[in-house]
Amino acid sequence: MRSGRDFVATLDRCWRATRTMTRNHSRALTAHLERLNKPRARTTRPLPGSYHWKALRNEVEHRAAAGEPMRAIVADLRTRHAHDVADAPSARTIRRWYHDGRWRHNVRTPLRKGYHHRDPAKASRAQKDRAHVTRLRETHAATARTAAATRVAGPAP
Repeated sequence: MRSGRDFVATLDRCWRATRTMTRNHSRALTAHLERLNKPRARTTRPLPGSYHWKALRNEVEHRAAAGEPMRAIVADLRTRHAHDVADAPSARTIRRWYHDGRWRHNVRTPLRKGYHHRDPAKASRAQKDRAHVTRLRETHAATARTAAATRVAGPAP
């Protein structure tokens, strides 16, 4: 609290009360206060949130800046990406992106270099060929159900 001054004061009083205050302790407390009170040079504003879905977050920001309601954005994105190979972000994540409101400060999620030059045909082929992913998920779910049933019923006699 109070930029670390309470911490320094408490340590100082403890060390003085127990008569263990040394020159090194004093220097450490002084250095700690100096480091805390030194103004930080920030060239850019720290951006909240994750960047795993940069394109989707960018889309949410642009649609929100255009005045589209949050519920419409969440419903559209969740339906559009319900059957993707990768799990789409949760509705809570999309709402968080919306409420971060970075577009109000004219800040957008940066997309990777060359993103606009990607080949959408390759991406769509990857999305269409996902039968192996479905099989893998079904196998995993069946294994989890079997393990849960074994824990509940106990080992076979």
